Amino acid sequence: MLKKANKAYENYNDSSAANYYKESCDLGNAKGCNKLGVLLYNDNNDILAIKFFKKACDYGLEDGCYNAGKLYENEGENYKSAVFYEYACDLDNAMGCYKVAVFYFNRRDYKNAKDFYQKACDYGDSDGCFELGILYEEGKGVEVDKYKSKIYYEKACKMGNSIACGGL
Repeated sequence: MLKKANKAYENYNDSSAANYYKESCDLGNAKGCNKLGVLLYNDNNDILAIKFFKKACDYGLEDGCYNAGKLYENEGENYKSAVFYEYACDLDNAMGCYKVAVFYFNRRDYKNAKDFYQKACDYGDSDGCFELGILYEEGKGVEVDKYKSKIYYEKACKMGNSIACGGL
């Protein structure tokens, strides 16, 4: 079913693709739910899009959780967005971890921010590594540790973060 949906989508037949994605989702295919959510989001139907992103998330698809978080963030619902970003993080989504870290950082909860920046960095997000470097440099949520700060800046730089490279 998902292959038919993808083929219809590639042929710019959004209506057929939506029907196939819906059928796929109804059969428990998380990717079908997420792709339908993307189609609906692109069609400015956020109310239905969130329903299918959440369903994809319930089925354990990290992209569905992340997309739900992003949609809530776009609507200014930061608490809800953080919940879904954390679900994505729990499914090893680096960007979800980073977004949760930012949520905590903005609330001056540096301990939790550090934990989620660490996960983001461990999952390969250069910004997570860079932000860890800043936390260690400034002693936010951790003891000041210039050595660890430098290690995280170097790691971020090696991952392609040019800002981190500039500080070395």
